[in-house]
Formats: sequence, C-alpha cells, structure tokens
Amino acid sequence: IVEIKESIASLNAIRIEQTETQIKVSNKNPKGNTTTIVFEPFGVNNLWQIKEIIIEDPDGNILVQTSTSTDSVGPYQVGAVNNADGDNIGTAVADFTGGCHGYNGDQTGSATASSSVKVNSLNGILDVVVTNRIQGYNTRKANGTGREIIVEEVHYVFESGVDGFKVNNFIKALEEVTIKL
Repeated sequence: IVEIKESIASLNAIRIEQTETQIKVSNKNPKGNTTTIVFEPFGVNNLWQIKEIIIEDPDGNILVQTSTSTDSVGPYQVGAVNNADGDNIGTAVADFTGGCHGYNGDQTGSATASSSVKVNSLNGILDVVVTNRIQGYNTRKANGTGREIIVEEVHYVFESGVDGFKVNNFIKALEEVTIKL
C-alpha cells in the first residue's frame, strides 16, 4: 500500500519521484553532490526498504552506486507468549519472520509480514514512513493468514540541503511477546 500525503515534486534541495512500486528521494548537499535513495518492496513479504543508494557529483557523474539483495529491516525471532496458534508451534523457535523471511524461515513460503509506506513533508523535512506488521514464529501459517504480533515503523528522515539522512525505528508489540536476540 502506498499512501502519498501530498504530491511532492521538490522540497527545496529534495526531489522525489514515486510510483506504486518505487520511491526515489534525491537530496543535493551544499557541495553540490546529489544522493539518491531508492525504496522498493522486497522479498517474499514485499516490505518497503532501501534498495539502492546512488551518489553523483555536480556534473551527474556517479561516484557511488550500491544496491542490496537482503533485508535491511524487520527480520525478527519473535513469538506470542499466549495463544500460539500457528502451524509450527514448538518446532520453529529459531525461525525468523518479517524482513525477507517467509513461512519456511528462509526466503520461501508464504508471507510472514505486510508493509505500507507513506511520504510526509513539513518545513524542509521529508519523512518516508514504512510500517511493517510482522507475524510470530508461533503465529505464522502456511496459507499466509498468520497473526501479526508486532508493528515496526521505520522513519527515513531527509532534511533539505543536508548530507545523509536519519533512520528511526520503532517497534510496538500488539500483545505480550518474546523477542530472541
């Protein structure tokens, strides 16, 4: 789900391009270099995350270009304390859910999380907010209808004309849970 709070063509030095499947945020720093962060849904769960980072000099020459093929947010070893109602109760304690991890504990099987993204802007600050709802290792089901037990909210905050960006991650339990570290 993509929710756009307002149509944003540019925000001073910040430029944004967005479609249903991609968000590109470009920010020019005081030296004239432009950093572009590309967000896309990724993995079996289609969670929105950073897919690519590109840094260009003032003439448009690429200085750095890197992409990822792994989950950068959201894989958890999390289980419900009460009402374990998943298909693999007691056998999947070590399995991750969320991130790129599906029902099988790896990058296969049905989804164990869902994701939405929205873009907010205010006073020269752009906030890309990704909300992930994640099932537990003991609440997931093979048919994809497992119970989501935590909500992860990741804010990617860009300030106009400032090099880099901040990432703030908030996790809220929807019920009593155990998180393995």
